Amino acid sequence: MSDHHLYIFAGFPGKAAPPGLYLNAGGLQHAIENVLYLAQLGHGAICATKDGLLSMGLAGGFETLEPVKYHLSDLLVISGITWDWFPEHYSFGNGISIPKSSASWETQVVVHERGCTLEELFREGEVVDLSQLRLQRVHKETEGWATYEKRWLAGTCPHYTHIVHMTHLLTTHELSPSAYKHIQMMIEDPRVEIRPEPPFEARHFSEVRRYDGRPAYSLSTRSAL
Repeated sequence: MSDHHLYIFAGFPGKAAPPGLYLNAGGLQHAIENVLYLAQLGHGAICATKDGLLSMGLAGGFETLEPVKYHLSDLLVISGITWDWFPEHYSFGNGISIPKSSASWETQVVVHERGCTLEELFREGEVVDLSQLRLQRVHKETEGWATYEKRWLAGTCPHYTHIVHMTHLLTTHELSPSAYKHIQMMIEDPRVEIRPEPPFEARHFSEVRRYDGRPAYSLSTRSAL
């Protein structure tokens, strides 16, 4: 039986830090395995999904080994993300991955007294005195948004356009408490700084990508950027 463990953290190294360089997935892997010797990451044929650990079979295709042993950071749970947040068949991959997902908060203008849009009002064939209307911009309750909102713990889903960043680690053994704390600080604590000096190389770092003109939500800061 496999002893792989999946660890999920909020954000990524440098997410809440001032603009500059941060460890990318390859750099974080190098720090954990080759510099600090905190864990051995799972690579190769085994990957983690919401359905469980999968292994590449000899004849091709994947076979399920066992349910995945997962660990979510406290910051994720506080932010409203539990295991149920991840959709069915969600893939976490192997080794280290730093995925992001975005959600758009759509609005529409409605007639305050009637709750319908101007287009719907005009469709009725009425003669409308626009000077007497009171208009209001409200959230557009789409089926997709309703499904997404249910994934969050009640009252925690951000009600604006936002981006959710996470870091996934698949290890070959369960982390010791001290190793877990060290990795958690590297990923979630903006005060931890690792410089591009030996034993690190330039390829281990990337520039922090910031606000692109739309409201963005960061799990590691709980605020709009």
